Amino acid sequence: KKDYRDVVVTHVEETGKLKLQMIGPGTANLTELMNSFRTFHLNSANNQQLPGPPKAGDFVAAQFTEDGEWYRARIRRNDRDAKQAEVYYIDYGNAETIPWSRLRPLSQPQFSPQKLRPQAVDAVLSFLQLPTASEYLKDAIYFIEEQTAGKQLIANVDHSPSDGPIDVTLIEQSAKSLTASFNGDVVSEGLAMVPKKLKAWERAYGDVLDALRKKEAAAKEERKGMWEYGDLTED
Repeated sequence: KKDYRDVVVTHVEETGKLKLQMIGPGTANLTELMNSFRTFHLNSANNQQLPGPPKAGDFVAAQFTEDGEWYRARIRRNDRDAKQAEVYYIDYGNAETIPWSRLRPLSQPQFSPQKLRPQAVDAVLSFLQLPTASEYLKDAIYFIEEQTAGKQLIANVDHSPSDGPIDVTLIEQSAKSLTASFNGDVVSEGLAMVPKKLKAWERAYGDVLDALRKKEAAAKEERKGMWEYGDLTED
């Protein structure tokens, strides 16, 4: 089944989970919202601290350490002793721990999650099992980040469960088919394998799986990535 969406990968978690923004009315509205948000927070009249200690689950405005800009965020954890909170940036999918002094209320209706829903979508690369060894997993994450950074890609949504991340095949804008996918590139580098046990929905994608298995066999042959010492998955 083909369900193509224009996407940007905004963040890759340490587990290999992706955060995507779907390009469309939502992201156009986000650009508009962020411009107003920036102007709002540059105005010294809006320099208000939180009325009290933040609580897990609260929506806030948070000043991102890397660029000093303000973004919409949600409190994940709170450390009252250190006066710090772990915040999750709801439109981009990254998280960090920052002092309470870098938090402000997100009480303005024009910026609320009800007005524009959080734009970061949870996703995983379809048909791939990432390495369990931390060294190869780090290599896989680095490869995924490097290959997707700043690019507008096409995602085919292969499976969309009601709870949890969507499964996607990522392809370049110029790609002719799903077999020439970014998922395949990860396998070709020896940084992922096709799972031995397939889920029911995965079995419907025979041609895609065959193409991935060929890439996996070639990566093993060339001793790439996690295959550098041979196939250690064989019993």
